[in-house]
Amino acid sequence: MDISQKIKLSFPGTGTEITAEKDETLLDAARRGNIQIPAACSGKGICGKCKVRMLKGSGGEITEDEKRMLTAEEMAAGIRLACCIRLSADIEAELLTYDSAAANKKTEVIMPDDFRPEPADAEELGAAFDIGTTTVVGMVWDLHTGKLAGVAAKVNYQNIFGADVISRIQYVGGNQTHALEMQQKVISCMNDILDEISKTGSVDTGRIMKVRIDGNTTMTHLVLKVSPYTLSRYPFEPVFTGMQTAKAADLGLHVNDDADIRTLPLIAGHVGSDITAMEAAIDIEKLPGCTVALDIGTNGEVVAGKDGQLVTCSTAAGPAFEGATIKCGMRAASGAIEAVSITKDHLLVYTIENEKAVGICGSGLIDCIAQLLSSGLLNFKGKLCTRQEALDNGINPEVADHLQGGEDGMQIELADGVILTQKDIREVQLAKGAILAGTQTLMKELGFTEKDIDRIIIAGAFGSYIRKESALAIGLIPEVPAEKIISAGNAAGTGVCMALLSQSVQDRIVHLAGVTRHIELSKNMDFQNYYMEAMFYPRRWDAHER
Repeated sequence: MDISQKIKLSFPGTGTEITAEKDETLLDAARRGNIQIPAACSGKGICGKCKVRMLKGSGGEITEDEKRMLTAEEMAAGIRLACCIRLSADIEAELLTYDSAAANKKTEVIMPDDFRPEPADAEELGAAFDIGTTTVVGMVWDLHTGKLAGVAAKVNYQNIFGADVISRIQYVGGNQTHALEMQQKVISCMNDILDEISKTGSVDTGRIMKVRIDGNTTMTHLVLKVSPYTLSRYPFEPVFTGMQTAKAADLGLHVNDDADIRTLPLIAGHVGSDITAMEAAIDIEKLPGCTVALDIGTNGEVVAGKDGQLVTCSTAAGPAFEGATIKCGMRAASGAIEAVSITKDHLLVYTIENEKAVGICGSGLIDCIAQLLSSGLLNFKGKLCTRQEALDNGINPEVADHLQGGEDGMQIELADGVILTQKDIREVQLAKGAILAGTQTLMKELGFTEKDIDRIIIAGAFGSYIRKESALAIGLIPEVPAEKIISAGNAAGTGVCMALLSQSVQDRIVHLAGVTRHIELSKNMDFQNYYMEAMFYPRRWDAHER
């Protein structure tokens, strides 16, 4: 192409200027320039997450997708969707992504009281990485003393290719160039984490002689430059399941060239080493009675245990709880609604860092729906009532006025510019229904019911924030007394650190990967039957049906 048709794309504040092609989308150009613009739908124009504000230049006519996804106020302020802007002239655009402050909110590692590290040589450091679809957490340890030297987290740089693993798998396909592109994104994220730890903790990353990595099956494949394309087709077989070794130079990881780098073992196509690491952290094999352990994030994996027997499944929950498919959904960053209180007389929201509400994160989403159910504004079938119906049911006008009609049917305004739509509520029904039905399927496989459950362990950063009562209220988990629900925090992160510091724990994780039986849900009739009912909210809200 003639050089005169090249276009300059710049993002003030980032120090980055990109040379783009005429008619290339702003999102595609940003991807090449390593500018992180969230794109939950991978540029299909249907998620509305890739917002930018036009500062100089024109992005062309506003598309129908943008008219549907943006408010009139946003469009008047020059806000556009990066995937819809076709570049025709030089442009300056402001990034409107939320920072990753919340990714660092729950990055502490809580080791079990009885865990004992196995000391290595003095001066040696080790790094453990928990690679999630949404967030990557890195931890550097002193291998001699077993003490944590530094921890940091960042949003996974692959998010510009979609919020969920399926979008990323489809992007890679059988294209090795795309697989390498994905690998470079996550390695860049890991290196930035190491750089941050190095600066804040005065850590010499050249002393890192040992690295252990956990993640879901797709993330583990991608960090090793292996296409995960087989995971998108039945029978969803991974290319490998066992522990893999790699060299720092081959990966591009900024640690000692002679470092011992290994990925922890996987269980199945969509049950990865984050689950084997979680199993080790909570010592699930030794827990007496009946246990249900869930890792709720962008994916939803469940493990059930009964007297040492272990079964697991992956549920197609989708990224609703990460905010990707929710109209005003966002990560748990500053200004995100994280808790909600609704009664007949008031509607209150609570935001992270008490900032002005700019969206709603997963914990706030579950809280909000639980409150809508308990206040009678939502029935068990997931139907949001109208303003008049609310008034007829004795709801104070100040609360009823939050209910309004919208493009997706009824919606409720939680704060200025932050709404929850009927479509959002349906997205949560699908997600929570899949998790509950998957759990019930595993329980049947091991021959126990709700009344037999001794404990439900909720892992993942997300699980650290949700209120037990809200999780029960929306039917995300089986109906048990609240005192039986335990938050395990980032158990996968804890498990991978334990594997880094202890050969015996690493061996145990290999053992757990071998003895945990995987149940494929796609053709499981028990799951299909449970799912039909699990999509409803609990029947105790029948009284609110209109």
